[in-house]
Amino acid sequence: MKRITAIKIMVSLFVLIIMLMGCSDKTFLQSLGKIDVYSASNESSEIIEIGIHKTTKPNPETHGTLDSFPEAPNDNTTRIDVGSYNISKLDISKYEDLLYYIRFNTKTIWPEKLPGNFDPNKIIELGKDPGLNVRDLHAQGIDGRGISIGIVDVTLFTGHDEYRDNLIYYEDIPKSDAEWHMHGAAVASLAVGKTTGVAPGAKLYFIEASWDDENGKEGDMTYRYYAEGIHRLLDINKQLPNKEKIKVISISANPSPDYGVSNYADYEKALNRAKEEGVFIMAVSSDVDYGFRFGGLSREPLGDPNDLNSYYATDLNEWKDEGRIFFPMGSRAFASYAGENDYTWMRSGGASWTAPYIAGLYAMALQVNPEITPDLFWSSVEETADVKMDSVYNKNILIANPVNLITKLAEK
Repeated sequence: MKRITAIKIMVSLFVLIIMLMGCSDKTFLQSLGKIDVYSASNESSEIIEIGIHKTTKPNPETHGTLDSFPEAPNDNTTRIDVGSYNISKLDISKYEDLLYYIRFNTKTIWPEKLPGNFDPNKIIELGKDPGLNVRDLHAQGIDGRGISIGIVDVTLFTGHDEYRDNLIYYEDIPKSDAEWHMHGAAVASLAVGKTTGVAPGAKLYFIEASWDDENGKEGDMTYRYYAEGIHRLLDINKQLPNKEKIKVISISANPSPDYGVSNYADYEKALNRAKEEGVFIMAVSSDVDYGFRFGGLSREPLGDPNDLNSYYATDLNEWKDEGRIFFPMGSRAFASYAGENDYTWMRSGGASWTAPYIAGLYAMALQVNPEITPDLFWSSVEETADVKMDSVYNKNILIANPVNLITKLAEK
C-alpha cells in the first residue's frame, strides 16, 4: 500500500513539473497569485485578463471650410467650436477678444494673419502645463510612478501619444462600437498624460461606461454602468500585487439622487465598497461622498500657468461657499480624438477637468507616502493651500499648492 501511495505521489509531482515547464515563470507566478486571491475572496471567481479589450480609432476627418464666423450657441462664446475646421479664408481681425474664449484644436487651419497677440500654438503649449509648479515635482521624479489610477468615463481613443504607454487596461461596459469621444481622451490625458497630466508616471486602468438606460425610455440615463465600472476595477485589484493595486478612481460625473438618473443606489454601493477596500473615489460629487469641497480655476490664455496671479475662480454659485479648495480647470489643452498627436484647447473647463487633476495629485502623494488616506490627503491639501484675493468673488480663496502638499506628505 505504501509503495502504491508513493507511486501516486511521484506521478502527481511529475504532472506538476510538466505543467510548469509549459508556463513561463511570469505566467506561473500570475496564475499562483490569481488562485491565492480568489480562494480567499468573497467576490466572483472570474479571472480578469489584464489588457486592452477594445482598441479605438481616431477621427482625423476635418469638418470642412467655414465661410463665416460661427455664432455663439445660446450667446455662450465658450461653446463656439472651430476644432478641425478650415477658417483660413475668414477675416478674424474683428474677433480678437472672442478668439480667447472659443474651442479649437491642432487641426484648425487659421488665416495667415492673426489679430493682435493671439497665438493658438502658444496657447495650446501653455494649456498643456498642469500648472501650479507641478512640473517642478516631475523634474524631481515625483510623477505618480508606481501608482495605478482608475478612470470610469465615456469612450477613450486608446492610441493617443499622451497616455498610450500608461494604458494598462481598457474595457467597455456594456459592449459598445463607439470609437471616440472628446471627454474620455481629455480626462485620461489630464490625469496621466506625458505633457498634460498631473501624474504622467502613473499606470491607467480605464473603464468605458455608458450613461444610457437600456431598460428605460429613449434618453433616460443611469448610474448602473458607472457603478459596474467601479466594481470591475475593484475586482481587478484582487488580482494585482499590493504595490500595483489601483488606489484612486477618477469619476468626472456628479452622482446624486436628485438628478432623475436611475440606479443611484448602485453607485452608493460601489462607493462604499471602494471605501472599505481603501480606494479613493475622486468624483465631482466628492463633497457628498467624502465632505471634500473643491472649485475650479480659470486662467488668462496667455498667462503663466505657474503664476498664482494668472488664475481666478470660475463664477459658479455653488462654489461661492467658504472653505473650498480651488484647482486648475480652464484654459487647458488635452488629448484630442482627432489624431494620436492632436490636442484640443478650451477656455472654459468644468469640474470634469478638476477630478482627474486631483486624482493625479493623490497618485503623487501616494508615491511619496504610501500610507496616506483620502482624509489625510485632503486635510493636507487644506493646510498647504495658498490664500489669494480673487477678482471674481472679491474675497480670499484657497488654491491648492502641489509642491507644498507633496513636501508635507513626504515628511510624515
